[in-house]
Amino acid sequence: MDEGRPSPRVLALSLVGLAIFLSCQALALRSYLRADSRPPTLESAANLQAALDWHAALAEGWGVLNPAAPGPRTVVALPFYPMLLGRACGGADLAGTGLWLNWFYLALLSLAVFGLAWHFRPDETALLSVIILVGSPALQELFHTQTVDLALTALVAAGYWALLRSDEFRKWPASLVFGAIFAVGMLHGWSFATYFLPVLYMGILALSRSNSRLKILVAVAGALAGAWPWYAARLPVLLARLLQAPGISVSTLWQDWAILSYFGPMVNGLGAPFFALALVGLCVPQFRRNWHRGWVLVAWFVSSYVLWSLAPTPQLRYLIPCLPALVVAGLGAWPRGLVWVLALTQLLVMVNFSSGAISPITIPWPTGRAVLFPSQPPARQDWHLADILRQAQVRRDPQRPFINVTLVANDERFNRSNFELTARWLGIKDVRLVPPGGRLCEFSQFVVFKDGWLDPARMIGQMPEAAKIIKDPNSWFSAAYEEAGRWPLSDDSTAVLYQQRRFMAPPVRGGVYHYQFYSSGQFEATDLVIEFGGWDAQRLVYRWGKVSAAEVRAGGLRLVGLQVELEDLLFQPLYEHGSNTWGDARVLKLGKLRIKSLRADRDSVRAFLEGKIPGLRISGVELDKTAKLRGRMGGLQFSSEVAARIEVLPPALCIEIVNVQLGESRLPDFFLAPFRTFLRPLTPMTETPFAIEAPGLTLSGGWLSIP
Repeated sequence: MDEGRPSPRVLALSLVGLAIFLSCQALALRSYLRADSRPPTLESAANLQAALDWHAALAEGWGVLNPAAPGPRTVVALPFYPMLLGRACGGADLAGTGLWLNWFYLALLSLAVFGLAWHFRPDETALLSVIILVGSPALQELFHTQTVDLALTALVAAGYWALLRSDEFRKWPASLVFGAIFAVGMLHGWSFATYFLPVLYMGILALSRSNSRLKILVAVAGALAGAWPWYAARLPVLLARLLQAPGISVSTLWQDWAILSYFGPMVNGLGAPFFALALVGLCVPQFRRNWHRGWVLVAWFVSSYVLWSLAPTPQLRYLIPCLPALVVAGLGAWPRGLVWVLALTQLLVMVNFSSGAISPITIPWPTGRAVLFPSQPPARQDWHLADILRQAQVRRDPQRPFINVTLVANDERFNRSNFELTARWLGIKDVRLVPPGGRLCEFSQFVVFKDGWLDPARMIGQMPEAAKIIKDPNSWFSAAYEEAGRWPLSDDSTAVLYQQRRFMAPPVRGGVYHYQFYSSGQFEATDLVIEFGGWDAQRLVYRWGKVSAAEVRAGGLRLVGLQVELEDLLFQPLYEHGSNTWGDARVLKLGKLRIKSLRADRDSVRAFLEGKIPGLRISGVELDKTAKLRGRMGGLQFSSEVAARIEVLPPALCIEIVNVQLGESRLPDFFLAPFRTFLRPLTPMTETPFAIEAPGLTLSGGWLSIP
């Protein structure tokens, strides 16, 4: 049902209104940044680290964009967003600087939504659709975080706008623009393609028409030319991740009513009035113009909703890129007056979200609770991340090249990523943050513990057990560590910095300790002999130690004939309850580990690899000069040949992929080039903060042996 030609006057006034709205958003962002001093959220901190990696890499030249070149460590396959974020931050020490990049994505999203709405209803409701969508709490939250979701939403909306403007690939300019947007979107996130399932149907129809066949082929070629080189060069990593993903099926939609799992988050994220009106309008859509193309919007939202309902952990962020379809199609069914009322309501919600003038109102319902007037205003908070890092740096042992700090916390604004980001901005390079492991804080000079309540859903690894040990005054931790600093945090909890005590006397008498069978956690040994001595009263360590065992099992790996020598050793013994006998220990310091001999057979290597790589099943292993592996990864059959050796200068374990075959096809050498060689330094690292020496490594007769 066409309503005649659009009014140029209404279009001009609407564009002026759009410019004013975006200007207000920029002013609001500036005010937010001036008022907020909190560290970024956990995911934002990780993205900022990737951005700073890219900023440093690009400073050395654009060669880093070569698909054959190894990218920054925090980026696997998606370079565009962290590259732009790094440019926006410019290496500055203020996380909020990167939020200005969000304003440009918000402007692109607003323009695309305006164009989509005007395409179907050329009146002032096109501008109101932008205000209603951008004013929702979900979009405002993304506006204040350094995540890729807002960028994906903007690019998806722009892609559909170009798609509609192309008249189903009948017009050259819009078809080419769609191909370019698709390439850029795929370089922002692989999930970009999941929002374009309706395009598959449109593409099939376009291929059947002579006046659109060439246009869609060129658009597809442009998209592939832009995105495929990066993905192809990193396809092994992407395939491994894909094969390790949990299996899904259509039946998942009906398990525990997963198909409805987004309703509660959408009510809270969009606002109850917006959600209700848009959902009803989507069910009975009405399009003033181009009504025969309206199915694209419905298909865009419905296909995305169904697909992401299959996600193992549904999150509203997965649906945000399809919300432009909901606002355009859903509100098109309602009269202008009602859309005006909704737009004014969303403006109120938007202002309150950043100001918190109206307290949230919670309404319980059977499947959860609805929150009216949610708010996340800026706050002046000091989480003392810099103070803790500076204290650790001042107190660090100068004999060590760097120190490990075990962090027993994973709060939204008090986590490892935030500490690492703060350390980079402070220029602190000799402090490394590590999570607590099964043995809590081995090799760590410091431990940071966030006391007080912490959401158990946020706890990872061994944190609950670690917190219990730290707070126990009779534990081995209290004997090995002492408090070095304490800071009150903004959530009424306390951060405590613990430091290793100075052992003025050896913790136990040196000598020889023999164990016929020894077990600690996943570590088991038979005929274990431990010998150490030569206490150094100045450096407060044992000068030497020796360990040998007939057989050792650790992490699925079985070793025989183990003989190692230790230098500069310090440990805290763990005494058996109610006795003076110690049967376990936590290593606090170690200068060097010298491997004299060890052997591992093919079955041990197979079990070790299967335990380390989820989904890997190895059917055959041959160890003879090289390691030849056969098996399945997920549902994919493979065979590979790998060589291993010990490099001398610099000391490192070198693993080189000779060839890989998937099914009956061998992967070409250029495909393996970025991943062919892996070097694991034997110099001190965060995971092993001590030097490792080995006389050599051989693969022969079904055994991996040193020397």
